[in-house]
Amino acid sequence: MGSAKYAAVTIVAARECCSAVQELAGQKILAATAPMLPLADCTSPSLCQCRFKKFPDRRDGEEDRRNLLRNEVQSIWYQGPQRRKSTDRRED
Repeated sequence: MGSAKYAAVTIVAARECCSAVQELAGQKILAATAPMLPLADCTSPSLCQCRFKKFPDRRDGEEDRRNLLRNEVQSIWYQGPQRRKSTDRRED
């Protein structure tokens, strides 16, 4: 149920990887802002075997702020009457 807006990647480190990848390995990064591989600080760019793992959404169940309200209320969407469907309130 993710959105392309929140598509993410993690860097899967190769067996022999540089310290630049070790710092980022496993962190979810928005795909649109992810660096190119090999990283600019890679110590062996010609032998780099690191790769990206894709995710449809960078948000997890715990990180997803939309889930915070679900335990407190039935729905996060407005449950009151839809005033925008009625006549203009200024006409009264």
